[in-house]
This record gives sequence, C-alpha cells and structure tokens, in this order.
Amino acid sequence: MTALDRAFERMRARARAPRVVVSLLFGLLLAPDRVWSQVGGRDSSTQAEAAARAGKFDLAAIEYRRLLESQPQSAELWSNLAAVEAMGEHCERALRAAGRARSLNPRLFTPWYVAGSCELQFHHDERALADLDRAVATNSRDANAWYLRAQAAANLDRLGEAFRAVLRGLTLDPARPDGYYQAGKFALDLAARCYDRVVAAPATSPYRHQLEGDRNTAQGLLDAGIEEYRKAVELAPQDPAVHFVLGDAYLQNGKLPEADAELRECLKLAGAGAAIATPAPRTAWIKARLALVLTRQNRPEAARRILAALRPEQFQAPEEFEDFVACAYLLGQGSATGAALNLALERFPGDAELGQWKTRLAQAPAASASGASPSRATSSPIRIALRLRFLAISTPETGGVLTKLFSQPGEYREFRAAFLRNDALASATTVSSKLDRLPAEPAQADMLGSLLQWLSYRFYERLATAYPESEAAEKLAAENLSAAGEQDKALEIYQAMLDRKGPSPELLRAMAEIYWTGHKWDDALKVLESLNKLDPRDPATLVNLGRIYAYKQDLENARRYFERATEAGPAMFEAHLGLGETLRQLGNEEGALREFKIASRIEPRNPRPHYALSQVYRKRDNKDLAAQEMAAFERLQAQASLEKTRANRLLVPLD
Repeated sequence: MTALDRAFERMRARARAPRVVVSLLFGLLLAPDRVWSQVGGRDSSTQAEAAARAGKFDLAAIEYRRLLESQPQSAELWSNLAAVEAMGEHCERALRAAGRARSLNPRLFTPWYVAGSCELQFHHDERALADLDRAVATNSRDANAWYLRAQAAANLDRLGEAFRAVLRGLTLDPARPDGYYQAGKFALDLAARCYDRVVAAPATSPYRHQLEGDRNTAQGLLDAGIEEYRKAVELAPQDPAVHFVLGDAYLQNGKLPEADAELRECLKLAGAGAAIATPAPRTAWIKARLALVLTRQNRPEAARRILAALRPEQFQAPEEFEDFVACAYLLGQGSATGAALNLALERFPGDAELGQWKTRLAQAPAASASGASPSRATSSPIRIALRLRFLAISTPETGGVLTKLFSQPGEYREFRAAFLRNDALASATTVSSKLDRLPAEPAQADMLGSLLQWLSYRFYERLATAYPESEAAEKLAAENLSAAGEQDKALEIYQAMLDRKGPSPELLRAMAEIYWTGHKWDDALKVLESLNKLDPRDPATLVNLGRIYAYKQDLENARRYFERATEAGPAMFEAHLGLGETLRQLGNEEGALREFKIASRIEPRNPRPHYALSQVYRKRDNKDLAAQEMAAFERLQAQASLEKTRANRLLVPLD
C-alpha cells in the first residue's frame, strides 16, 4: 500500500466533523503585531483593532472611518481600513482604501498586500502580481505575500516563477501546510507540460513508451507496464535504465527469470559504460537488486557471493541499503542486516522505508527469516521516479541525460546530493531555475517531468507525516492520485471534503476537471454551475459552461455563458472564439465575424480565428477574404506550438 493509498483509506475512515480554515489573508492580518500600521495616538485606534481581532470587521471599518474624519492624511489609518474591509469581504472598498494609503505612503507593506489579494479575488492577475511584487519588495520576509504572489504568477501561466515564489515562502515558513500543497500542485502542472513534450516525440522515441510504462506500473498494471518497457528496450537496447525498470517490473510481477536476465543486461551495459565514463557508473544498486532476485529464485549461494562483494559503507542512496537489507534479511544474515540498517539510518535518518525496516526487524529478526516469502514491501522500493533514481544513483558526475539539465557540474552534484537524501525542498530549489524554459528534447523533458512528479509526491509525504489531518494533505493526495490515473479515488477525497466543509471554488474546479476529462458532461455541468454561483467573475468557468452546452447542442445556453465570459474577461481569447462559433451555428454571421476578429486581435499569432473567419467568408461567397484568411491560417498553423498552456488546461478540451 502506497502513502497515497493510506491517505485514501484514512480519508474514508475519518469522521466528517466541520472544520474552519483560516485563509492567508485572515491569518496574516489577524496575527498580533504583524500588520496593523502604527498610528499616532494609538489609544484612539484600540477599539477599531479590538473589533477587527474579534472578527467584527464592519464595526472596525466604521471606527477607522470615524478616525479618518479627523486624520484624513494618515496613510496608516487608510491601510488599516483597507485590511478590515478586505477581511469583511468588501474588496472594492478595500482597494479604494489601499489606493489612498499607497498614495500617501508607498513604503507601507499592508496596502500592497491587501490590493494584491483583492485583485486576485477579481481575477485581475496582472494587477495582483504587480501589487504583490511591491509587497515582497517592501517586506521580503513575509511568507504570505510570497504564497499569494505564487498564485498570481501561476494564474498568468508563469509556472516557473510561481514555483520559485512558493519555495521562497516555504523557506521563510516551513510549517505552512498550504505552501507544500501549492508547491506540489505547481510541480504536477509543470510535469504535465514536460510529459506533453515526451508524448509529442516521434514514434521512434523510446521515451513515450518508458513514460507509459511508468504510468502503468505505478497503478499496478504490471503486464501493461512490461509491454511498454519492452517496446522501449527495442528502440533503445543500450539504455541501462530501461533494462533496470523492466527488470523491476518483472520482479514485482513474480517473473523472476526475466527479472534476472534484464538486471544482468543492465549490469553488462553499465560495465561497458565504465570503459568510457569517468568516474565509472555506480553499479551497487543493480547488484543488490540482482542478489534480491537470486534470493527469490532460491539461489542463496549466488546471492551471498554478490552481497559479500558489496560495501554498504560506500552506498550513497537509501535504495542501495534497502535492497541490501532485504536480501540479507531473507538470507538470514542477522548481523549483516542489522549493521547495514544502522548505517543506513545514520545516513538517512528520516527515510520512511528504512524506518519500516527498523520496525520489521524488531518484530521478526533476520535470523528467523531464512526461507520466508517476502512481502511486497520487503522486495519493492517506492516506485515514484524509478528511472530517475537509477540514473542519479549510477551517475555520480557529469555525463548522461540527467546531468544535461544542469549547466555546471557543481549544480548537478548539489542536486544529486539533495535528491539522493530525499530532500525535496533543497532538490526543488536547485532545479527551480530550469523551469522557465522547459527542455524541448524528449529525453530531458522526460527526466525533468519525472523529477517534478517526484517532488510533488515528496511534498505530499511531508504533509501526510507532519499534517495528516490537514486540508492541504487531502488536496495534494487527490492531485497525485488524479495525475496517476486514479480519478475515482481523487473524486472520493474531494467529495468527502465537500461534504465536510461545504463548497469552495478550488474543490469544485478540481472535481469539474475530472468529470469533463471523463466526458461526464452532466456531472461537470452540475459542479460548474455551483462554482459559478460561488465565483461569478471567473471567465474560465463561464467558458467551460459554454463549451459543455455547445457539446450538448444547447446553443442558446452556450451563447448565454460565452457572452457572460466576454463581459467578465474582455481580453479572454477563448471566450470570444467560443461566442463567435456559437453565433455562427445560430446563423448570426455578423456577430460571429465580430467575435472572431476580436479574438484575432487578442492573439494575433493564433491560427484558429483565421480558419473560422475563412469559413464564414466562404459561406458568404466572399472568395477573396476567405482565401486571405485561409492563407493566414496556414501560415500561422505552420508556426504554432502544440504545447498546452496552464490556462488551456483549466478549460474543457476542444474536439
């Protein structure tokens, strides 16, 4: 059972008691001595502050307005008024007060922070990012401002920037569960982009099959995973990593002779690499895994010879220790098992798998385990990013696809040390500068995607260990389950959260995406309509409603929602394009032409509106304009990128 499975079972068993979650805004503004701007004549503002801290925000606003009658030039009073108006959910009034405070004293932190938070509520992400930039420039030690800045950057599809911002927040405040959730969510979004590049690789690329093999085996679909890995081996027979993961899949599937053959081939290829690489590839993990297979095959003498040649004091990763300990345990080598485990725990004190071995040995010493049939936990390490772990363990210096992600040898060594000790935050910080321009080459995109998915899983493990009952842990468990193809389990988690704490935009968006991905249009509509009631200003929700009604051929409802989307987001390309297509189908060609032209002005390099325009002109028998628009479409289509943006990932996909 994986950590995600344990989270799923814990969620199902938990009593559904109501809980209160304090937002970043409330948490910041109610913290003693953190935000309230110091005002001359402090006694006169005590009543207002007391009302705010008691949650009586409207009363606090009245008190601050009364104070401002006699002190209209006090930037601090305007700042405090902005804070309580925001907490009272009066964001328009909060923005006006924050603007006045900034005009009087642009060096205050709170007005920029409050303005950024309110602009996020209104989906004014460019303004929010600009305001939060000023906030972190004014006070770079405030973790909340970095978290909000991360969200604004992510909304603008600047995921690398968002990831760095949330890491900065976690560095400042590592005890914030929501920070780990944000980091894990952004990592999954970035991983999806990397995987898009892998899937788009030519049919002769082995990485598409390796990725599918990883996905299948992660879900326990071992036969399907083995089939994909075999295809990858045919395309890249000299790649030791794919032989290793194929051997691992055979081991998990109980096909021991096949596992033996693949691991021996992996060892042979690594030996061949030793002749040309400096330093030579490390092979300790391959040998320890081979010894484990031999033990399972009832070939103990061969396994003992391999173990005797290994030197645990030279191991560099938990996996090397885990396979060595598992093999020694099954062979009944009690002293070797205990010595290796003690050394492993000294090197990697927080490793979960090694900790489980400590418990197991306390319950059943190795001396009594000879000939025992090992459990799945005894024979298999964490499967997340297995190929990536293999490459990092076997490649101590430069050389190979993984090291190409880093421009300097020192960068790779720093990353490798953090990665092998399972330090997610340090690993993420090291790689975060590589995320603004993701690699185009499938091999590197595959490795970076795998690393990002591993980071998300490790951030989840941190939440599950330190904050197992937190909403952040539940949400990130669901995100990881969904990314691993287990949407039904993710939906159960989201539904339980919804039943317990009521609807929230974030939960409803996640549920709607799962439903529409599975073409469950009626379920998606129900969730999206609930979301629209909670967040009526979100143009993406309105576009999604319009698209689903269009799929259902309910064109009047589609038109209504697309029109509302253009009003909520006048600069949203998909809103105008969707409205234009709906009007075209309704026979309103003039309206369709208007919307297609607006869309082409918003994204002049996008070919889609030009194709739509050409079809309308052709129907109207305007051959010259039709030919002109078709030529523009063909020219832009040849230059168009196939990569999905984060914004488009949040929309119902087009046929």
